[in-house]
Amino acid sequence: MKHDQNKQAEDTPVTLGAHIRQAREQQRITARKLSSDLHMHGSYISRVETGYFKQPSPETLQRIAEYLRLDFSDLCALAGYSLPGLPAFAPYLRIRYDMSDSDARSLTEHFERLRQRHHITEKVKPQLKVDQDDNETEELRSMRESIDWAA
Repeated sequence: MKHDQNKQAEDTPVTLGAHIRQAREQQRITARKLSSDLHMHGSYISRVETGYFKQPSPETLQRIAEYLRLDFSDLCALAGYSLPGLPAFAPYLRIRYDMSDSDARSLTEHFERLRQRHHITEKVKPQLKVDQDDNETEELRSMRESIDWAA
């Protein structure tokens, strides 16, 4: 079991280039063919894969993602681009899936019924609250107190 976990960790690409190379090789596409099909310089994909180009433009990442059927947001994250929060459900469906307006509307309505029936709530990122007296956040105060207590 432990060997399987280590094998999975070794197979999981940790860089943008490794992620693209793994997907390309699994699909048996050469770097030259990918570059050519995407109308890029012949060595461009190789340079991305080796890490020479660490942060291709979002437009380039989008083209690579579409061609190799990779998740665009994964490529952006691996390239170091910060991504805004998740879109609302209906826009997410339209971005992620090729579907009609009526299908997206039906799924949204169904999801709303499920939310109400099962009391599903959105996750909210914790906000740091600033203490008006001394501008120290609750989180910082808690961390300071735990450090003081441990000392």
